[in-house]
Amino acid sequence: MIDFIWLKKTMKYTLTKSKSAHYQIVSTTPAQELEAMKTNVINHYAKDISLPGFRKGHVPLHIVKEQVQPQYLHIGLIEEVVNWVLKKLINENPDVKFIGQPYDLNEKEADGGLEVSFSLDVYPEIEESDKKREKLTLKKIETLVTEQDIDQALDVLKRQYAEYKNVDEITEWTITKVRFATFDVDGGLLDKGSAFIGKEDFAEFTGIKKQFLGQKMSDKGELSYDEKKLPAQFHSKVKDKKAGKISYEIVSIQEQILPKFDDTETLMKFFWNADIKTEKDLREKITEVLKTQKYEDELAKNVEDLVKDAKNSLSVSIPRTLIDEEFKSRMQNMAQRMWGEQGMKAYLEKIWEEETKKMVEDMKASAQESLQKFFVFKHILESHKIDHIHWDKPLDAEKKLYEKLVWGADTTAETEKKPAKAPKKTVAKKAE
Repeated sequence: MIDFIWLKKTMKYTLTKSKSAHYQIVSTTPAQELEAMKTNVINHYAKDISLPGFRKGHVPLHIVKEQVQPQYLHIGLIEEVVNWVLKKLINENPDVKFIGQPYDLNEKEADGGLEVSFSLDVYPEIEESDKKREKLTLKKIETLVTEQDIDQALDVLKRQYAEYKNVDEITEWTITKVRFATFDVDGGLLDKGSAFIGKEDFAEFTGIKKQFLGQKMSDKGELSYDEKKLPAQFHSKVKDKKAGKISYEIVSIQEQILPKFDDTETLMKFFWNADIKTEKDLREKITEVLKTQKYEDELAKNVEDLVKDAKNSLSVSIPRTLIDEEFKSRMQNMAQRMWGEQGMKAYLEKIWEEETKKMVEDMKASAQESLQKFFVFKHILESHKIDHIHWDKPLDAEKKLYEKLVWGADTTAETEKKPAKAPKKTVAKKAE
């Protein structure tokens, strides 16, 4: 960094606030100061220049000036102007939360001197248009768990730990794998695939039940193509041609054998780390898990609705810096899902330029909306003096807000040791 002590008071800047969370900065440097700045820039370059007959950093300035190309001298000059302005405006505007790097940089000659302008973002700004947000609250969450809820969760657990054995004939309780091909109305092949069918499909599609019940391994058959009468796994992926029929072959029939969970030995086998020895213990643990799930699901939904309602009373400006960072993060996640940057590049090359442009615009709009929701939520927390949030802990902020609005709990550091009113997490496997 170059020392700015030599700069005169004639070098000035103006700071103009914009509506979209940034400031427009315009600096003016008179001609006489530009010459002094050029000398300072040359001094800066001199530190790194090494020529035969001179030690590094000790090359005479008139020789250094000859070595530095005009465009690099100009770049250094612009850089020094911007650095001086940044240092000055940060010191003189301590209440403004500047973030990011300067952008939209422009320059032009002004009365023999230099005018440099650029934009600089500030921390997101929120303004309240009315007082409706202050009246918003959260309703008390009910976590009633019925016997039917427990039975359904128990059925899910049994299916997770089920065993399978091959059988000869399809029944309502078997799981069947079918290999199939879809043809158009003229008999041309559209696509191929495989699908599993079971009791849920038989319950929803009576024609499928009638077609498959009683069939055996390697049996073949045909289905008339009617999407309304077919499970989704049989729907054709080719949408620009009309499908006429499906030819299939049964390649696997398996019977699902569910564990009974009715004795200590079986329960200890599956839930060895949860101290579950009886079916009653298991049902109690499931009840605890379901209460936690219901509480957290309802809490997330209620807070999301609260933020949505609050946003109607707030004006939220998100700076370009944060939108670009969020967009960059989403693109990186997309690249990971597409087998890296090369995979994403190959995907983008396959779609039209207009589609790529629309995708980018949609992702940036989504990033902006997501950031707006976050900062509205943060504003709500601050307005209720809720701090010491552990953002890496799921739903920590939502729980503290709920305790404050519903129970009137103090969520400051002094009372962090109070027992949480939310249901505790369980070590048992979560029922899906």
